Amino acid sequence: MNRRRSISFVWVVCGVAWLAAAPVRAQDKPAGGAGAWSDAAEFGYVATAGNAQSTTLGFKKTLGRKWERSSFELKTGGVRVSATTTTRTAVGPGPATFVVIEEKDTALSAENYFLNGRYDRTISGRAFWFAGGGWTRNRFAGVQNRYEAAGGIGTALLELGHVAGLQMYGTASRPKHGLVARLGATPIDYRTEDFVGRVAAFTGGVGVDAVFDPMGSAHLKRSVKTVRKGGSVVAYGFYETANRGGNVVLDVLSQYLRLALWSLPPQRKHVAFYDIRPQKKKRPDWFREDLTALLGSLAAGTLRPVIAKRLPLEDVVKAHQQVEHAEVHGKLVLIPNP
Repeated sequence: MNRRRSISFVWVVCGVAWLAAAPVRAQDKPAGGAGAWSDAAEFGYVATAGNAQSTTLGFKKTLGRKWERSSFELKTGGVRVSATTTTRTAVGPGPATFVVIEEKDTALSAENYFLNGRYDRTISGRAFWFAGGGWTRNRFAGVQNRYEAAGGIGTALLELGHVAGLQMYGTASRPKHGLVARLGATPIDYRTEDFVGRVAAFTGGVGVDAVFDPMGSAHLKRSVKTVRKGGSVVAYGFYETANRGGNVVLDVLSQYLRLALWSLPPQRKHVAFYDIRPQKKKRPDWFREDLTALLGSLAAGTLRPVIAKRLPLEDVVKAHQQVEHAEVHGKLVLIPNP
């Protein structure tokens, strides 16, 4: 008799992703011919003089290292441009007695700084994981502090699990329970219910085979408790921290540390932080194969994406606000020049 595999989804509306999770090993060998750290730095300074003066200062530094199955890269840099205008005014009753008054006005015309880091690790012949994030400040673009990190798994994951005959549980706010159930999962209200206890009750205390969590922070630690020993934990987001205005870069880094610890005894879980972008870059053939399969399923009617609304491109700000406030039950489609 075939056993139905139990999968728990911490459900939000994001994108589509394919994943094969596998164990992460604690050690790695330096890559052949590499092994050492690489370090590259650039520095530039330009000054002009005259009635109008300007100075431009720019720098960039890249630190990296490659191992046999993993790589690390840290980039930082910035540009700062200031302009000084000199005004000279002659004050006095005549040419022989006037006094020249000089005034200088200095103002910044550009200021931009960034810090980005990422770590990639190959797990198996067809799977790897990635963790990283970034920070940007661009005052003249109106960006005081912007933090970046990403991932994507959404309603298509539930549809694919349903087609595969998986037994699934999805946490969502109560207004979205109908959508979760329609996609083949048992809905659990994460706001009013103890989803760890509910999953334990559903599985007879054994736990599910895999959990996918886009929430991060403290929510991820609770999600791990729903997974059986030897099961898989996939983190791919930071919604909880971003929603309360926290530092998402620190949250992603803390997720990476927690995932590494959870792969060790006594928990021994298969862990990964997933982002589809590095997979597309490292193995475009896999990406094309998976995308072709997804589009084929879409054409055959096996997958039916849930379209919540179709909006003109001019409403992009409104669309983001609806997503941020969890008001969307499905996908938003932006249409240019409707």
